[in-house]
Amino acid sequence: MSPRHFLLCLSAFVSLLLPSAAEMLFGHCVGVADGDTCTLLLTQPDGVKKTERIRFHGIDAPESHQAYGQAAKKFVSDLIYDKDIRVDVQTRDKYGRLVGKVFVGGAYVNLEVVKAGYAWWYRQYGAGETAIAAAEQEARTACHGLWLDKNPVAPWDFRHKGARAASPASASSTDSHPAAESQRYWVTASSGKTHNASCRWYADSQGYYSSTGTGNNCKICGGAD
Repeated sequence: MSPRHFLLCLSAFVSLLLPSAAEMLFGHCVGVADGDTCTLLLTQPDGVKKTERIRFHGIDAPESHQAYGQAAKKFVSDLIYDKDIRVDVQTRDKYGRLVGKVFVGGAYVNLEVVKAGYAWWYRQYGAGETAIAAAEQEARTACHGLWLDKNPVAPWDFRHKGARAASPASASSTDSHPAAESQRYWVTASSGKTHNASCRWYADSQGYYSSTGTGNNCKICGGAD
């Protein structure tokens, strides 16, 4: 039995024994969306393959269309893409992704991303990650990665500003082209799908506003059709 096949079988066995909140998964990384999200390929006990989106616990990397977003994605891709990884699942978020601690070989990937200066310690959701908190401070001091900038914008602030910019209430009453009109579609960063204002996913997923819509239209709302 190959090492990879052994890990996949072990993953299936462990998933039967452990509760979901403490689940340990072994699989193959088949995609990296950005600096804190990847796709894991799993083989279930019945032999059927499935994929899971994994959100890295305790860190927040720049959005893909934000400064250093592509650099963060490349760093993570170099670490884990097309490799066997382990995920210690912590929870499942409101977008349906598993949130977990990711390991490749002996490296704790969440920590390595922060060490390299390509993510923040996500204080709101990773309060107990003291090693990640210390790594962020060290990266700041050494000016690694995004800390080369004097005033880098945290991803949660970047997302919040984008949402505010698209709100009709935030537009000036004298503005003949308010942001809500010029940025009327929402594009989900992970899938590239376009949503219109009637959709449940409009401004309720990690993404950005667009005046024209890009990529594939959402099948629920029709997107930019």
